[in-house]
Amino acid sequence: MTTTEIFNLVLLALLITLVFYHFIYKSILQLIAIQRIKKNGQKVFATIIQTKRTQGEDGTTLFHAVVTYTTKSGETVTTQLKYARGFRPQVGKVLPLYYLPSTPDKIYIPKSIPYEIIPIMVATPGLIFCVFELLKIAHFLNNKY
Repeated sequence: MTTTEIFNLVLLALLITLVFYHFIYKSILQLIAIQRIKKNGQKVFATIIQTKRTQGEDGTTLFHAVVTYTTKSGETVTTQLKYARGFRPQVGKVLPLYYLPSTPDKIYIPKSIPYEIIPIMVATPGLIFCVFELLKIAHFLNNKY
């Protein structure tokens, strides 16, 4: 086996590892955290009380909703949500959300489309292709030597 072939195999294996870690493993951890909040958390309704406007790195306008809700124990929590690109959240709108009683500021807002699963859907075919290519190369090298 030449050094170029070894380098190519190592590079392909590194690519497979990075794709798996960045797109699949991290997304799975995020889905597990969301399921934990939904399973062990309390469902309440939050009200958008304010919107904050910021600029993204590429110059796009981003809006952050500031919501307030009352926990089951009576504590009022106010927190800023992640940004919404392109549209301003409506002040006064009521959103359902889940929070963990141990950390009331850690919340999850259910969505109609589970966006957390998109990286897994996009990366899995590429990962499968890379693994098959790696197996094909390994089979070729076994027959060659």
